Amino acid sequence: MTEDMKLKLMESLLKFTRVGQVNVVVESGATVNYYEQAGCSRRAEPTDEQVSRAISDINGEGLILNNYQRWFGVVHYLSTMCGWPSKVQECCERINRLPGHEQWKWACKYENIRKFPSDKYGRIPFSEWDEYKPNDIERKNFYEFRDVGRAFEQQLQIEMQQ
Repeated sequence: MTEDMKLKLMESLLKFTRVGQVNVVVESGATVNYYEQAGCSRRAEPTDEQVSRAISDINGEGLILNNYQRWFGVVHYLSTMCGWPSKVQECCERINRLPGHEQWKWACKYENIRKFPSDKYGRIPFSEWDEYKPNDIERKNFYEFRDVGRAFEQQLQIEMQQ
């Protein structure tokens, strides 16, 4: 049985279970994480390399992730959609251990985004951000974070298809 066949078998077995996250060790020794999000189908969690490449594609001068505060869009996406740590500091620490992180022009710094989870939009999943209507005070930051999160999501999907 090939690795791909094993992964498809695990997906079908887990399809109707009600668990938050399952870690499966496949024959090669690699760990594949499956998780459940409300309203979403279970899928394989992206690898650190895929996440790193997706970040690299949007991080830098003239790109959408072009300042320290905008990292909140990526952090919130990873924590609410990919099963990454829900605490911003822990998520930033994991991001800063990704391969190639030292090459990014804008690093993920907890001190620059720590206040945003307390805003109302920071307490709802990224998947609900399209329906969220920010107030006048939140508007500028929220739309920047949402746009960064969307750009990251698009790049991550491209990386996961390769």
